[in-house]
Amino acid sequence: MERRIRKEFRVLLAPWLLALLLATTALWWRPGTDENAAVVLWLACFSLGMVLLAVAAFGKEFSHGTIRTLLGQPISRSRLWLEKAGALGLAMAGVLLAFNVVVYYSLGAVNSLSGYLAQPVASVGLLVSVTAWSGGLCLTLLLRQMIAAFWMASCCPSRWD
Repeated sequence: MERRIRKEFRVLLAPWLLALLLATTALWWRPGTDENAAVVLWLACFSLGMVLLAVAAFGKEFSHGTIRTLLGQPISRSRLWLEKAGALGLAMAGVLLAFNVVVYYSLGAVNSLSGYLAQPVASVGLLVSVTAWSGGLCLTLLLRQMIAAFWMASCCPSRWD
């Protein structure tokens, strides 16, 4: 079991680093006069990183052709799902934490943590994380391709009416 979990973290390492890089966009692009445009750019970069990370969990198995051997092991599928989803959840929680810390310190007008949590960027970041986690996993399993699932999860608009 420990080998499979280590393999999951090793598979997610490159997409996790890219998602961290995209989530910390606020470090090198500070808002000028238009703070709303900066927040939108930060959220867009964060969203792309989270979708890429979510799609990579099963996408690499399909791309490398190892999904059949993974499912052929004498382990229940719910156990495999729990291991993959748990490793992905930990990786995404780390990226979400890094995003919130960077945005908190980049927005100079926010003086307290409760003031930051009252802003929409904190709740939208959490919603993006949950949506990317569920949508990325679902679309990757549905389409059985990493690239198609990434573009479907990134480009298909959802209605927030």
